[in-house]
Amino acid sequence: MSDEPQKNLLGQFNYIPLNMFQRFIFLLLLLCDFAIAPAQIIIEGISKQKTFELLTVDNPLEKNLRKLKDVKTDQDGRFFIELPATQQIRIIFKNKDFSQELSVYPQTRYILSLHQRLAIEEMVTDNDNLNKTLLIEENFTHLKDRYGRPGKSSNLYNKAVYEYFKQLLTTEQANESLAFITNSESFVNALASLKISDRKRFMELEPYFVDNIQFSFNGIKAVNWIYGLELNFKFFKVGKKMSFEEFMRQELAAITDSKLKDIIDLIMINMAMGRKFSAQGPLYARLEKLMVKHSSNFLGELSQSIYNLHTSTLIGSDLEEFMLKDLNGTELSTKDFRGKYLLIDLWATWCGPCIKAMKKLPALKTSLNNTLEILCLSTDHDTDKMKRFAKRLNYQELIFAYTNENERLRNYLNIRAIPLYFLIDPDGKILGKTVTDPNPLIEKYLRK
Repeated sequence: MSDEPQKNLLGQFNYIPLNMFQRFIFLLLLLCDFAIAPAQIIIEGISKQKTFELLTVDNPLEKNLRKLKDVKTDQDGRFFIELPATQQIRIIFKNKDFSQELSVYPQTRYILSLHQRLAIEEMVTDNDNLNKTLLIEENFTHLKDRYGRPGKSSNLYNKAVYEYFKQLLTTEQANESLAFITNSESFVNALASLKISDRKRFMELEPYFVDNIQFSFNGIKAVNWIYGLELNFKFFKVGKKMSFEEFMRQELAAITDSKLKDIIDLIMINMAMGRKFSAQGPLYARLEKLMVKHSSNFLGELSQSIYNLHTSTLIGSDLEEFMLKDLNGTELSTKDFRGKYLLIDLWATWCGPCIKAMKKLPALKTSLNNTLEILCLSTDHDTDKMKRFAKRLNYQELIFAYTNENERLRNYLNIRAIPLYFLIDPDGKILGKTVTDPNPLIEKYLRK
């Protein structure tokens, strides 16, 4: 193995030179022969980090993160992770020094070097379709390097991408791996690029994608990537001329493929959930129909998840009392905030979208002339780490706190993904719940 930097199989990360001890550890790992179950992913390797968090994204339409597990290395720096999975998932390795993402596939074993950067040192798979996809990704990378990347694409690039995939899909048309190829990141990225810059070639390749749409995480993410952004722009151009309900009916009526229609239906529902520009009742009714129709697949599961994220049986009831501590160790209670509106922001140090959304909260509080208190309630298990992190943020307008009743809090508020917000009225009643952005709640109740 050369010590020169090089691209790995996925073309995502650079190889990091290893010392002799690390090479020895990797040799031992490679010699261990593990059978990989069809619905299993194995990740192992070495890291200088003693601990890190393993996160994932459950919803292909949002950026809410969920922690899979805390990972600890042994005395030699080795770690071993088994994940149940029936489809490709996106995972994030995170601690205070790094945050690295990786797409991983079922029936595959990864050996990693995880330091300031992530390197795939070895990958073993029993997944034949994955091997084909990796070859496609490699060829697609060569096309991008030679003819220009999406966003700066030339006609030469569009022609090369079109001809490559047209030939590939024609050759593979009778093969069962066709669906795997048309749902691959490379094909989806190529199709999204052609949709913007070369409509004619896009329309020639589009039927291959539509015919092989899958109700999977990647299938729904692909539809959202190819069609979702355009729908957003389109509505905000015509939004003053028609209601969102009329816009949905018009767009769905133009789609003939039933699978594509149902996924785009869910994409538009998700786009409008909790938003002021749309009546909410019809959206919940549409969600319920999708939940019933697709109860046996991921589209139904995702519909149920979106429904749960935006609803709560607690709305209208009094917020239960939780004992809290602020950054200085002073004891607080949720009842101490009576007399003002209270926005509870559920967050964690490992959640990038939480930190990004939090930046807007000080200005939000100031704009409401102190009629609102904002409680940033951490879901971290490592409270010392959280306190250090929050002190560095230095948001004087916000109240940072944690509770020793994390499990009770998680069950009571049904915390499935973060960031998550609850708005409480001055009498302690729960007014509403929202994800990602608290502004819809604020607009509804405090800016009437």
